[in-house]
Amino acid sequence: MIPANGILTWNEFYTIVKKGFLIAWIILFALIGRMVYLSHRYLCEAVDAERNGRYEMALHAYNRSLRNYLPMNPYHSRAMGGAMGVIRMYQGEEKFVEEERALHDLRATLLSIRSFFQPYHTTLREIDARLLRLTEKNDAAKN
Repeated sequence: MIPANGILTWNEFYTIVKKGFLIAWIILFALIGRMVYLSHRYLCEAVDAERNGRYEMALHAYNRSLRNYLPMNPYHSRAMGGAMGVIRMYQGEEKFVEEERALHDLRATLLSIRSFFQPYHTTLREIDARLLRLTEKNDAAKN
C-alpha cells in the first residue's frame, strides 16, 4: 500500500486512517459485547444459584456480574438488586457473619469498578454505614 518512493498521497493516507478507525471500532464493539455477555452470563448463574439455595455462590456470581461494569449495561441494576436481596435475607435471618462477609465483598467489588465516576456511590455509603453498625454490634457482644 505504501508506494516504493515512501511518500503517501492524501488519499492513500486517508484510506489507511479510515481502515485503522474501522478496526478500532470493531475491537471496541467486540470488547463491549464481551463485557455485556459476561455480565449476563454471571447474572444467570447467580439467579440459578439463588433459586437452588446456594447463596454464597449467588453472591459470588452477582459480584462477578458487577465487575463487568459498563455504563448503560442492562444487567448491572439486576445484579445489584440480587446481591442486596441476598444480603437483606441474611440480615432478616440474623446471619450476621455471612452478612458482614457479603457486605465486604460487595464493597470491594464496587470499589474495584473503574469508570469516569464511582458507580453506586450511594449504595457504597449505605454499605459502609451497615458495616459500621455490624462492627459496633460485634464489639459490644465481645465485651
